[in-house]
Amino acid sequence: MSLQLVFNDTIKTVFASSIPKKLAIALSGGVDSFALAHLLKKFVKEERLDTEIYPITINHNLREASAAEIPVIQRELSKFDLHGNFLTSNLSFPKEFQTKPFEELARLKRYKAINDLCQSKGISDILMGHHFDDQIETFTLRLLSNSGVIGLNCMQPVSKSPHLSHERLNVIRPLLNVHKDQLVKYCLDNNINWVQDHTNFEDITERNIVRNYLVENPTVKKDLEANYKKVQDFNGLIEGKVNVLHNGLQTYGKIDYSNLANASIKVTLSNKQIEQHTDLVLARLFFKMLYPISPSPNYHYSFNKVLDNIAKIRQPGECTFSLLQLQWDVKPSLNDPTVKEITVSRQNVSSADAQNSLDVIVPTGGVTDWLLFDNIYWLKFKKLDTNHHYKVRNLLKDDKINFINEDIIPEDFKYSSYKNTPVLVDEQGKIVMFPTHSTDRETVEWKLKDNAFKFN
Repeated sequence: MSLQLVFNDTIKTVFASSIPKKLAIALSGGVDSFALAHLLKKFVKEERLDTEIYPITINHNLREASAAEIPVIQRELSKFDLHGNFLTSNLSFPKEFQTKPFEELARLKRYKAINDLCQSKGISDILMGHHFDDQIETFTLRLLSNSGVIGLNCMQPVSKSPHLSHERLNVIRPLLNVHKDQLVKYCLDNNINWVQDHTNFEDITERNIVRNYLVENPTVKKDLEANYKKVQDFNGLIEGKVNVLHNGLQTYGKIDYSNLANASIKVTLSNKQIEQHTDLVLARLFFKMLYPISPSPNYHYSFNKVLDNIAKIRQPGECTFSLLQLQWDVKPSLNDPTVKEITVSRQNVSSADAQNSLDVIVPTGGVTDWLLFDNIYWLKFKKLDTNHHYKVRNLLKDDKINFINEDIIPEDFKYSSYKNTPVLVDEQGKIVMFPTHSTDRETVEWKLKDNAFKFN
């Protein structure tokens, strides 16, 4: 089957319901991203779609030649009529980037620029040109960092961009099963020129060192590819069992999402279900489910900690423990001792932690931007007094004396039920609002951060 047909089938599978009216492409100018752009353009033409394609190039300004490459990229795009929607953004990096994990910070800054450009055009989906060789590099790097079997599954065909905005992009990687030499051949066959970043082959990053090693040792690379496919198959088996368990719990109302305003989820599992499933399946279930309510900045690297604590859920009786900056309360159901109720909530906030409040800048008109608080809640305030200064922080036990007036106290208020929930306070420290408990959408909107994981 030709690369074009494989690509077409992949796109149709990803967008099963309908192809979006607008799609962005992360275009570095390299062979992979140019092949991606050409494949997508042909797909849209062959399927007679009215989808608009927006190539996006981010100039990091880290190489002398990078600025000069932009017009070269534009000229090449004009060959297949994609230059009209070409978008670009220039980044700059202050001195502190020299002392921090540069690659990760640069990645976040790049995603922020891409996200801003996509939002300005009403784009929700971006395609990226990561291919199978990239995947094997990532697999090797994760092996070197002692990743567990879940982490070794590496990049996914569909994922979410980092939550740098209340609207996260869908990141599509349709070339993950395609080898780089196939993309090189495709570009040569279609008379497509690309930009070669020679720093990709200099031993200046760990990934570059791995890339060069794999090029020089094809037998090792072949073995790694075989092992990666075994890991992929194993993860597919685990994910299938997790999805079946999750869907069954959803169908029978065993996952209680009614207390999300307080960042709390309750799961009811029978002892039989706990016995039937391995620690890996149970850990994966909770790990995928709890991401939106965890404030942990290191969540993605914490799966093994969840796996290590599943034994506590299997123990008879009650137990409480903290994990992922969440409090886990496990106890037998009062109505049925053969069933366990597992309530997971935002871990208690100390007075010191509460000082890490979020300043609310009130522009003219009183409507704020969307603000991420506690790495859990996105908040947007709409009718704030511009003459006051506000902060958002977590509710504390001592706050019972800090209400600005009794009208804003919820009728069912008990501290034990509202602890750690966000509160809006004025410059005197008086509580003005419970944003996540307000039913007045004319005053405030809120939502949890998007789940980085999905169930099928």
